Amino acid sequence: MKISKIAVMLVVLAIALTGIQCKKSEDITGVGDISAFVGAWIANGNVDGTKMTIAKKSNPAIKIDMFLFQSSIAITVLPDNSYTLVIVVPPLELDETETGSISIDGNKIIMTTDGDPPEAITFTYSFEGDFLSLVDNDNEFDFDFDGVDEPAIFDIILKKVVD
Repeated sequence: MKISKIAVMLVVLAIALTGIQCKKSEDITGVGDISAFVGAWIANGNVDGTKMTIAKKSNPAIKIDMFLFQSSIAITVLPDNSYTLVIVVPPLELDETETGSISIDGNKIIMTTDGDPPEAITFTYSFEGDFLSLVDNDNEFDFDFDGVDEPAIFDIILKKVVD
């Protein structure tokens, strides 16, 4: 029973991160300066300083560390503001690739998929050296599997591996 709950959690997180079930963003003001984002970024359990978690907003101590499931995420951003995102969750045999475009609005990065209709997810971002932090404070997740989503925080730290 516990394994199936973990599998459901992983699927929900993977869906949220790949933009399949993202909130639409209505406040995109323009592409903005994406030069700091251009390059290849990764996060996995083998790269020191990276992370991929989902935490309960009302109690951030309750969180799921996706690296415990050998999960990884890679994002490549090109100068034309396009991106390719790959998320892998081995226990679910999940290996998803998404393409789209990014835009910047202040300290927010908006990732909009190429899908029809396009979907967008907005992260607050910050840089520290070769690391990029992406935080989505406006998401939901059913932590106790009672059918009721609770406010959640997605927190990803990626390391730049190619300029």
